[in-house]
Amino acid sequence: MKQQRGIFILQQILLKMRFTCLGIAGGFVSADQNTQSYFLEFNNSNLLFDASEGAAISLNNISIDTIFISHIHMDHISGLPQIILNHINNNFQIPIIYAPSGSQQFITNFFSLMNLEVNINIIQIDTILQNIDYKISTIELFHVVECYGIRIETSKNKLIYILSDGDYSNLEILESVPIDYLICECTFTNLEKAKQFKHSNDTIVRQLVDRLNVQNIIIGHFSLRLKNNFKPNLSNMMDCFQALTDLNNITFLCQNGSLLMNVE
Repeated sequence: MKQQRGIFILQQILLKMRFTCLGIAGGFVSADQNTQSYFLEFNNSNLLFDASEGAAISLNNISIDTIFISHIHMDHISGLPQIILNHINNNFQIPIIYAPSGSQQFITNFFSLMNLEVNINIIQIDTILQNIDYKISTIELFHVVECYGIRIETSKNKLIYILSDGDYSNLEILESVPIDYLICECTFTNLEKAKQFKHSNDTIVRQLVDRLNVQNIIIGHFSLRLKNNFKPNLSNMMDCFQALTDLNNITFLCQNGSLLMNVE
């Protein structure tokens, strides 16, 4: 684990894989926290999962190969136009973009209003992507708009799930092998609020983990309303997990009591 300009990185040397959390907030940015996006460097591929404003700033001079947009809410797509402009300004190839229905209209209208001719062809996100290093597929989530989670299976037989916004209560994930990394959201502490807005909370996340063989879990997308009083009951989620304490000192959790990464 290492820190670089406030960005915290989990590195798996043997897989040549580096995973970076670019923000943990849900809904809105604040003076000290970006909204949620994840950046995965895997051998010769740079993959971005959701395009927040923070991602556009943090990855300003980095070429991204593929972008996956889980759903069309501003905290997940607002950085996409700037990321595309960054690539044009740096003479990088424009990333391949996988996104839900309506994303093409969003990005086409944006550049049309700016009177810029940018040829962007967005691929429907339920398309399966596969190469020699990994296979990426999607799982539909229960949210207020069309929304997808990501399943990554690596050539080293590692399994990663990146679940975006949604109520995971009735989510069917059938795996005969352990999930090495489960990355999910925990927007609310109140179960009724979570279900009302089709998000998850600590209870829903615990129930999901209880149904699956999860080795490591990373939790994000926290509501900024909970900034000064965020103590979800995660201590019993799995044996030897360390509990999450407060929003300004987030501890991402790892089995056997070891830390994946700290965000301060």
